[in-house]
Amino acid sequence: MGRKRKTEGDGAPAAPPAEAGGAAVYHFTVATTGAAVMVIEVLGTRLIAPFYGVGLFVWTALLSVALVSLAVGYRVGGLLADRRGPGLLAPLIAGAGLATALIPLVRPAVLRATDPLGLRLGSLAAALVLFGGPLTLLGMAGPYVVRMRARRLETVGSVAGEVFAVSTVGSVVGTLLVGFVLLPSFGTRSILLGLSAVLLGLAVLVAAHERGQAPRGLGTTLAIGAAAVLGVLAGTRPASPREAGPFQVLHDAESLYGRVRVVDEPGRGLRWMLVDASTIGAVFHGTEDVPFPYLYVLETLGELRPEARSALVVGLGAGYLPRVLARQGMAVDVVELDPEVVRAARTYFGFTPPGALVVGDARYEVRALSRRYDLVVHDCFTGGEMPWHLFSVEMVRTLRDRLAADGILAVSFYGLLEGREGEALSAVAATLDAEFPHRLTLAPAPGRELFDRIFLASAAALDLPAGPPVRSLSPGGRLAFDALPGMVTAVEGEPGLVVTDDRNPLERMQLRKGEAYREWVVGRFGVDLLSR
Repeated sequence: MGRKRKTEGDGAPAAPPAEAGGAAVYHFTVATTGAAVMVIEVLGTRLIAPFYGVGLFVWTALLSVALVSLAVGYRVGGLLADRRGPGLLAPLIAGAGLATALIPLVRPAVLRATDPLGLRLGSLAAALVLFGGPLTLLGMAGPYVVRMRARRLETVGSVAGEVFAVSTVGSVVGTLLVGFVLLPSFGTRSILLGLSAVLLGLAVLVAAHERGQAPRGLGTTLAIGAAAVLGVLAGTRPASPREAGPFQVLHDAESLYGRVRVVDEPGRGLRWMLVDASTIGAVFHGTEDVPFPYLYVLETLGELRPEARSALVVGLGAGYLPRVLARQGMAVDVVELDPEVVRAARTYFGFTPPGALVVGDARYEVRALSRRYDLVVHDCFTGGEMPWHLFSVEMVRTLRDRLAADGILAVSFYGLLEGREGEALSAVAATLDAEFPHRLTLAPAPGRELFDRIFLASAAALDLPAGPPVRSLSPGGRLAFDALPGMVTAVEGEPGLVVTDDRNPLERMQLRKGEAYREWVVGRFGVDLLSR
């Protein structure tokens, strides 16, 4: 009599080992790996932004790498699960843990190596090298667990749906955890190393659950992995940031919104404040002088409204403008997004709030204000970033509602005048014109490829002062006052597009500006400082 052919699971996965408690272990596995994916994705900008910024190119690179890595992981994980069967899941998770631990170790070298590729390809290559490995390995977990959990063809669909639902719930938890708990309390490096330890612990748990079918040497592999993480913990402690070529780093801290650094440049007698890869403030040592001509122009705003007694400044920077406006006798309130910027301005630039200091997103906080101001200064378009939600006709309307009857709204716009790039200026002008009958455009430093433009808008006429200044101006402010007539400029290509929340192409219009600005930043501060 011939042997009876085994038909159980013919064309279907084999029964999973250790059925008792198996569902809980596998659900915990996919929930944890799903959470780990989102933690790495969210932290991705924090690791690349100090070097490449957080503009459209960086976000596009990170999302593309994440999606491609997960797609490869899903495909390869499914193939391995079918061909190798039980016993490979724990090593995959351990590998993801080790790859995650290596991210802070190799990050400086990766950023320096990808810099010659430029902003677009460089950010894409850096994201791929840093995050492609761990994300691919984590993506393999889901298909593998489906293979282990599904016992019959008839149940594959429901098991797959269950597994990916649990994984998605884990992703939600991971996103909330990193945004609401981890980033406010810990640095990026600590979070990554902690995540690595969690994944290695998960690998041990999975290996114990599958120990009857685990390959030989897994315990040794995990022990080596744990030792490697300990080595990373001990050996990748950041070098003292005090010296970085010709610069001295006085302050380096992460916030919810970016990496805030205060850097001294003794050779030029300057102290800079950087957020990620953008400069948002600077001062010459031992003085209150600044290297930004547009700030001196904004200092003279009160001369256009001699009766002005109150001002609102949106965007603190290093605190120069609130200080000089308050010195002119105005009551000055400030709205600033990042509490770490406020802390650095207080500690290293001598900033003291002259009035109310509101910390939060200006789009919400300005709407919540109740008083009206003679002057409102919108100073958020600095450096390479374009916070698009802070400039639209709806935002302009919100700022207009905070103005006195003849008050002035001043918008500082940093951009690139190159071919079609000038259309961004036309869009800003057209958007202001949609809400105000009077506009005056000033060019503090004309003739430069990267430039500042100051747009003044009001319900009342805007005429330059005819006589001497009536307020106390700094020496730089007095020079700017004398030069005001020569700064008046037209906007090429008017009329432009009125920017709305629904249609806001400002960032697209200034894509080349992001690249040009980054070239300036790298030339000014060097790859070594930015990649730290």
